[in-house]
Amino acid sequence: MYKIIVKAGLEARVQCFCGDFYDGGVGRHLGSEYCSASCPGNNSQICGGSWVLICI
Repeated sequence: MYKIIVKAGLEARVQCFCGDFYDGGVGRHLGSEYCSASCPGNNSQICGGSWVLICI
């Protein structure tokens, strides 16, 4: 059996997190205006920021 992951997020370009819920812990879930880290594979896309989590 496979488990379905409900939440996934990117922080600081290369840190990926996933789980069943977001508890507001260390990384903050803010709007994209707070994110400034470009993705390593595509510099035109944003992959979170310093202590900022983008949920996908």
